[in-house]
Amino acid sequence: MTPIRSRFSPSGLQESDALRGGFLVGVACLVTLSILPRSFGAKQKQPPTKTIQGKVLDASSSPIVGAAVQLTDVTTGKTLAMYSEAGGRYVFTELKPTDDYEVQATFKGQQSQTRKASSLDNDNLIVLDLTIPAPTSP
Repeated sequence: MTPIRSRFSPSGLQESDALRGGFLVGVACLVTLSILPRSFGAKQKQPPTKTIQGKVLDASSSPIVGAAVQLTDVTTGKTLAMYSEAGGRYVFTELKPTDDYEVQATFKGQQSQTRKASSLDNDNLIVLDLTIPAPTSP
């Protein structure tokens, strides 16, 4: 039978214990490094937003390009404005779903009716088409 020899380090631990301890420290470092990117680099989930879009149309349902479209946040009083694009389309994005909104279009001195989007509507996409009436004769 061959005797088993063990060497002791200056700290009094066997070399095999020191190696095991180093191995465990290495494993702990790897586990920590694999978790960090997930917790620190992970994207925060964005709160849901609301989009209000539609078309600006004339009395014969033809699209109007270049109509001024104004969106008012009834809750805060803030307004956003844009011009209708190709096909009469307009889009307001990243709106707070907890606020109420009003939207209206104006073109050549004529205004559409004011349309409303309620915070009670749980849809994230609200479609509101706006019709500009034909000019009235004086």
